Amino acid sequence: MDDDVVGFHAQQAVEKAIKAALFLRGIDFPKTHDLDFLLARLGSGGLVVPAELENAEWLSPWAAQLRYDEAAAPLNRSAAIAAATSAVTWASSLLDR
Repeated sequence: MDDDVVGFHAQQAVEKAIKAALFLRGIDFPKTHDLDFLLARLGSGGLVVPAELENAEWLSPWAAQLRYDEAAAPLNRSAAIAAATSAVTWASSLLDR
C-alpha cells in the first residue's frame, strides 16, 4: 500500500477523532483539515489529548489536498498508525463518559 494512502487515512482518523472530541465538549470549529488549529481549539477548551496527538500536526500534509499534490516528506508509517490508533481510542473513551 502506498504511503499516501496510509498517511491520508491516518490523518483523517486523527482529524475526525479531534473533531468528535470538540463536538462532545460543545467547542465550535470551522471546516478545516489543519490538525494544529484543531489541537489548539482542544487546548483552549481545556481538553487534554494523549501524548501521541500533541504533535500530530505533522500528519496535516496528508490531508485531502495530498490527493492532488505530492508529499513533501516521507511518511513514518508506524508513527502515523500509532497516532491514528491513539486518536480513535481516546475519542471512543470520551463517548463512554
